[in-house]
Amino acid sequence: MAALSITLRLLLGFAAFLPAIVWWQGGDLTRAHVLLFALAASVPLAIGVHLLLTKRPHRLVAANNGVYWLGIALFLLEFIALFRGWRFSESKDVRLACFGMLIYVTMIVTAIAALELYRGRANVDVDPFKLTLKLLGLYTGLNLALWALGMRNANYVATTEQPAQMLAYLGIAMNRVQLPLAWGVNNAGVIASATLTAGLIKFYHQRLWRDVPLLIAAPIITCVLADSRAGLVWAFACAVGVIAAPKLSGRALLVLWSTSILFVVGADYLPALTLGARDGATTFTNREIIWAGGIFELAKGKLEHIFGFGHYGQFESGAYAFYEAIFATISDRPELISLHNTYLQAALDIGYVGLGITVLFVFGSVKSLSSMRAAGWNYSAAQAVIMVLALNGITEVTLEFYQPWNALMLASIIPMLRIRENEILRR
Repeated sequence: MAALSITLRLLLGFAAFLPAIVWWQGGDLTRAHVLLFALAASVPLAIGVHLLLTKRPHRLVAANNGVYWLGIALFLLEFIALFRGWRFSESKDVRLACFGMLIYVTMIVTAIAALELYRGRANVDVDPFKLTLKLLGLYTGLNLALWALGMRNANYVATTEQPAQMLAYLGIAMNRVQLPLAWGVNNAGVIASATLTAGLIKFYHQRLWRDVPLLIAAPIITCVLADSRAGLVWAFACAVGVIAAPKLSGRALLVLWSTSILFVVGADYLPALTLGARDGATTFTNREIIWAGGIFELAKGKLEHIFGFGHYGQFESGAYAFYEAIFATISDRPELISLHNTYLQAALDIGYVGLGITVLFVFGSVKSLSSMRAAGWNYSAAQAVIMVLALNGITEVTLEFYQPWNALMLASIIPMLRIRENEILRR
């Protein structure tokens, strides 16, 4: 039995780290358009909050496994989108990327399923989320160690260098760091943010100082090196919110979302918030232009928008043409640059149906995990991780499978949602 446990742990570790190792080797938008996007994106989220915080739709809470099946449906839609991109895309690069991600997602789901089967039959506590958190800490620490040893990312492009504003505040003149095993600077910040918020909650409940180096210190350093101020803010805000007001976490998520929208709309009025924009004028390093491409595509009202275009929907739909020329000097494949917003990306990849499932899953899991917090710190930590991914998703793609760490986090959380509240009380 011990050998089986070790084998399954190694399988999960292999599923998580192999993609990183393979990868390592291997016109301005007006404030009116930003406001339009903010309002449009708020509608499905507001509907999701309304449904999940009222007493009537009990089908969507953990008491009858509704959110668990929403998570399964989300994974199934993402898998179909990847398959469509692999088999039907006209771009060789898209087909190759989708094939690789299909392998990674299959490995991750297989590992999580194996752990769950072992957990159920052996009646032992082998929690995929706890193991995932350890792997996240190890991954973050390993990245920093390799960078300290002088290793660089094989996918690093010199023209993407930008000054790190956070380091500038400390009197250090240095560019943002592309860590050796990272899927981009921004994704490194997102992963570190999720690790940090879970680490803070774990430390609050257990006070284990041995967790500080990998689960708190390393993620903070990563966010600083990647100049991910938003990642740091969301990590601390979500951890404090879950600890201070666990019963209000669903509403807290809505408050944080609304606050972030106000930040998006008003940020252009605050020059001090400029994030090292490439043209020196925009606050979000030209994300506004990318968002406009996605919004204008969705405004066309095509039938394809119901179920999406498959993975890399921005390429398959042609939305990339809106911003391709702007990023041609910093990327050899500007047409594959994501929409840098997980909700817009979901709308183009898996359609309005997938976007609705994504939104309901986010709010449903936050509410359900809140009701399960008595079972252990890991439920509160998972709740905070979902909130961090949802909030970072405003400026990054976090709930779509464009790098396997996000898929691993979601895959490890979904099994936690199928436990009934009355089963938790008996534990």
